[in-house]
Amino acid sequence: SVSVSSVDHLTSMGFSSADARHALQISGGNVEQAAEWLLTNTSNVPSRNAAVAANTAQTEEDELQKAISASLEEAGANAKNALVKANSTGIGTGTSAQTAASRRAGQAALSRFENQNKKPAKKAPKSNGPSALKTTSASAVSATTGTASITTALQSHPNVKVPKRLSQHDTENVILRCAQRVAPNASAVDTLLKSLKQLQASPTNLRYRTVDTSTPGFKRSLDAPGAVDFLKAMGYHTSHNNHNVLELSFVDPATLFLGLSALEQVQLTSPEYKKNKAEVLFDREIQLILASADQDMEEALRRSEFMTKLPSEPTMGGGIITIELSSTKIQRKFDGDDCLQDILNWLGAHGSVIPEMLDQKTWFLVDRHHSNSIAYNIQELKGKTLQYIGCWPSARLAVVP
Repeated sequence: SVSVSSVDHLTSMGFSSADARHALQISGGNVEQAAEWLLTNTSNVPSRNAAVAANTAQTEEDELQKAISASLEEAGANAKNALVKANSTGIGTGTSAQTAASRRAGQAALSRFENQNKKPAKKAPKSNGPSALKTTSASAVSATTGTASITTALQSHPNVKVPKRLSQHDTENVILRCAQRVAPNASAVDTLLKSLKQLQASPTNLRYRTVDTSTPGFKRSLDAPGAVDFLKAMGYHTSHNNHNVLELSFVDPATLFLGLSALEQVQLTSPEYKKNKAEVLFDREIQLILASADQDMEEALRRSEFMTKLPSEPTMGGGIITIELSSTKIQRKFDGDDCLQDILNWLGAHGSVIPEMLDQKTWFLVDRHHSNSIAYNIQELKGKTLQYIGCWPSARLAVVP
């Protein structure tokens, strides 16, 4: 006998009750062995075999219906051609010339045949007002626009190859494409890779087979283009009980291996991933520097020394200088005859290590007003005025790695 609690436990993992009972009978009532059997013997599950057989039968029936329809259409076309031929050549009693009577008889027969084969036009649904008309038009356009546009393009450009939709590619290709879409977001790549490794280590753990897209953690780490598509390519699907939750009913080792390999390849070879990863690490370092004065007395003293070197901020007039320190922005007014060294002292007042990193050319000070973000030569321009270097009456600068 199979306990009800064991069956309920397996059905909560996404298996049907019939499959759960079958697996429990094979495993002698052991829930863990039953779950492992269901994951590794998906092709032997009775309900799946029945579904495959039903789909095969339905396909055969559809093919038979198509053949019958094609045969009827061909017979109708042959009959119509015969009537047209008779009407044009004439139906006589031993004479080759077509009489007026035979001509009228042929035309009448052809007219009756065409009327019988005309399909009645579908009645338009009743409209309850402008909103109903708008809904009907929108649904009609959405159903026909895609097919019509593709057909028209192929007719006018027969040598053009229409690319496949994402769903039409094989699983491996879809996983690789989605991994490349996620590549510009290093945090999403790292989080997905970590999650898949945890799933690989504990495939029966429901915690790793459920993703809630509404949580702050998901929005912080995985709210990136391609992340949800990647999870769906791995087999996750929307929960029937909560549309914000993605569930994984079956863990396929081969698909899991493909996902891990694709993400590891992105980490090793993608320039977009490496660039964003460097930006993330730089932002983390900047935030630590900005907060260090609260915990380090010596750092606070060094910053105060930089502050004493700063010129007074203009109360009237002056130009506004904005500097981006990764995700943090600072802003202050300067006069046109203040020099670049005053900007460096201002940066030192926010973190004493920042001017050192700029002097060593580990970091760079760039002008965001230029499309190419030109970097300033600190050593040569330290003593030049802000007006001379083009940073007055306003400037938007940034410290970058």
